[in-house]
Order: sequence, then C-alpha cells, then structure tokens
Amino acid sequence: MAAVAVMLKQQGFQISGSDHLVYPPMSTFLKSHGIDAKTGYKSSNLRVRPDYIVIGNALSRGNPEIEYTLNHKYAYLSLPELVRHFCIKDRHSIVISGTHGKTTTSALTAWMLECAGKSPGFLIGGIPLNFEQGARLGRGKFFVVEGDEYDTVFFDKRSKFLHYAPDSLIINNIEFDHGDIFESIDDIRLSFQRLINLVPSQGNIFYNQDDPQIRLIIDKAFCPTISFGFSVGSLWTGKNLVYRNGGMQFDVLYKRKKELTVKISLAGRHNIYNLLGVTALGRTLGIPALKIKDAWASFQGIKRRLEIRGEVGGIKVIDDFAHHPTAIRETLKAAKALYRPKRLWAVVEPRSSTLRSSIFQNILPQAFGAADRVILTDVYNKYKLRARHRLNPVRVIRNLCDRKKQAFFIPTSAEVAEFLGKEVQDGDVIVCMSNGGFDHIHDKILYILRERM
Repeated sequence: MAAVAVMLKQQGFQISGSDHLVYPPMSTFLKSHGIDAKTGYKSSNLRVRPDYIVIGNALSRGNPEIEYTLNHKYAYLSLPELVRHFCIKDRHSIVISGTHGKTTTSALTAWMLECAGKSPGFLIGGIPLNFEQGARLGRGKFFVVEGDEYDTVFFDKRSKFLHYAPDSLIINNIEFDHGDIFESIDDIRLSFQRLINLVPSQGNIFYNQDDPQIRLIIDKAFCPTISFGFSVGSLWTGKNLVYRNGGMQFDVLYKRKKELTVKISLAGRHNIYNLLGVTALGRTLGIPALKIKDAWASFQGIKRRLEIRGEVGGIKVIDDFAHHPTAIRETLKAAKALYRPKRLWAVVEPRSSTLRSSIFQNILPQAFGAADRVILTDVYNKYKLRARHRLNPVRVIRNLCDRKKQAFFIPTSAEVAEFLGKEVQDGDVIVCMSNGGFDHIHDKILYILRERM
C-alpha cells in the first residue's frame, strides 16, 4: 500500500491514508515523500471526497472509514485492482509467487531488468535498496509484481495474484501458510493452480522442480514450463557454492552447461532458488548472461532481510521479516553460514497469523537448528485468539530445552533487551525476526549495548 501510494504521488496524485499502526520503515518512507499517514481510522479522514478509496485487505466491515465510504457512495477498489488497471494495463506482466522469497525474487527481477536497460515498473512488498522504493511505474514494457496468495480485500476473497494477468510467472515454493484464510494445503495449491491457468499460451512459467506441491499442478499449464532446482532433470541448476566476503558465489548451469558464475551479497540455499528462477526468466527474455552477472554483483538486498541495524562492540543486531517456520529456519541457516563461527541468537516475536496460531506448535522448534541461543517473546495480541488456537511459546521453549538448546521465554521487547545486555558476548550476532515493528526492539538492544560499553 505504501509503495503504491508513493508511486501514485510521483504521478501527480494527491495521496493520504490511514492505518491502525504506522511504523518504520514504511512510516519514514511515506513521510520522506510527503504523504500524510494517519494513525487510527476515523470517518473525519474522508470528509473531503476523494476520487478513489483504495481498501487494504486487513480491513473489514465495521471500520469507520469503510462504513463512511459505503454510506457516501465513494468510488472504491482493492489494491490489486488498482495495480492491474493503473500500472500493468497492456504491459508484459511478470508475477513472482510462492510462500517464501517473493520480495527478494521480485527485487532481483526488477534490478536485472534495470541493469539490462529495460526501465521496468514494479510493485514489491518491501524496499529494495537498489531503488529505495517498493514501487514505480517505469517506462519500459515490463511490470514486475510480487504475487501474494493472501486474499484481496473483504469484498473479494480471491488471492491477490489472480488480478495480475501474468505473462511470465515464477513459482518458487508452496507451503501451508495463512491459516486464518486457508483450511489446508489443498486450498492453497488450488489457488496456485488457478494462477497457472491464467498464463497465456505464449507466456512462460518458471517453477521450482524440487517442490512437491508445485509438481502436483505444473502439468495444468497451457504454456511452456521451465524448471529450476537441484533435482535430476531441472533445466537450470547451481553448483560449487562457496561463502565469501559477506555473500556467496556459485555456478549457474543450463542443461548441465555453465552459463555464468554468480557473486552476490545474499546467503542461503533459499536465495539460490530465487536466483535460479530469475536467471532462467532473464535468459528466456533475451537478457545476456553478462548483464545478469553484473546485476547480481551490484544487487544490494532488501530492507528487513538480514538487514544489519547496528553494531556495538563487535555485536551485530540484525532485522529480518521471517514470519513462518520455514522462513525462520532458512534465515538462520543463512546467517550461520555468513557469520560462522560467531554465536548466533534468534529472537522471535510470534506476530503473523501463521506464527500466532497453534498450527505449527510442534514444528516451530525445528526451525531453530542453526541458532546457538533462542528467545521467544509473548504472542502478539494473544487474547484475540482462543488459548487452544494460539501458539504456546513456553511449550516451544521447553521443547528446545529438551533438545539441549539454550532457549528462553521473555515476554516483552524491553525485557529481551535487558536480558541480552547482560548475556551477549563480543562477536555475537543477534537476529530479530517479526513481520511487524517488534516494538523497536533493535533500537532498545543497541541502546543497552552502548550503555554497557
């Protein structure tokens, strides 16, 4: 929402908006572009009649601004509708989908096209450091959009990505997520199958052949399908991985023949999949391998993806958006590979609908294998879920302790910061993970570390 607001502001629209909470990095991003983001919903925010109301998918009937919009017959639409009609139109739509890695993969795609001189438009659910904004209209024929499987808005419960008219589609992985709107993995897979069915016969689908859920539906496509991964038969694959200079290097092969050597300031097997998918897309679109290689070498990453927020006395404080057990696991494995043999702390706020629920109660402990120390805070807004339906962080901690892992339940961010201030050692790496603001925990930790110097 924030990224599209800025893009429209740059096109000459007057923009204002509201949210329940407004926090960095999006709050500062909006402010820097002169957009007024009001905290809290009030009908008085809409007394001046706008041309359009764009309604986010977190809102529902009863919200005072939605009620005012409906009662006064204001023109309204969902964000995906806005993107399709105002941004994609008749351009070549590149949709990046999957349970994990969409933001990074979308940013990689946009940067590859930019380095190739294509001036792409894009909508990305984060802030790519190469662009310093998550959306722009662009001048070229390509528009890259992060295709989210979550529902569109209260009046349209289809997945967002079904609005984006894909010509080229990347499907990176399919796992159970969003237990608040999907009943099972079958429901999620059906939504991806519907997405596959939208790609025209002249389009292309690039898919992770290692993913069993994707393999169940990929033969439903009416267009060419191009595989990547490490399993036998993958058209695009990687080998000879090494970590060096804060990133990784590996060879990309097409039909077992080397295409290029990747050097990039990312880490983790999950990012190899991201890069393979985008490289396959780029070569299919005719982008030279040397252009792709240069793009990866200059790619700077995404805010809130293993982003170093500060360092005090050799202790790094890192922020990450991980919001699912698989994302936590892969993030920690990547951090361990980058910073080995330093001691790795994982600090997690169960905040997303997935982590707040009890669905992954017995699976979540397995996500912390790469961490040396684990801290869980209390569940965000826990009383909005019945006890039997919400994660029990104390049980997770007990499970980890039974596995001989040093793990701690510390309810609040302030208490976590105080605890870490006493326990961390020079050279430790602290990775804080939440899909929200985490109550400014990074600043609190850094403040206490500076105070103890």
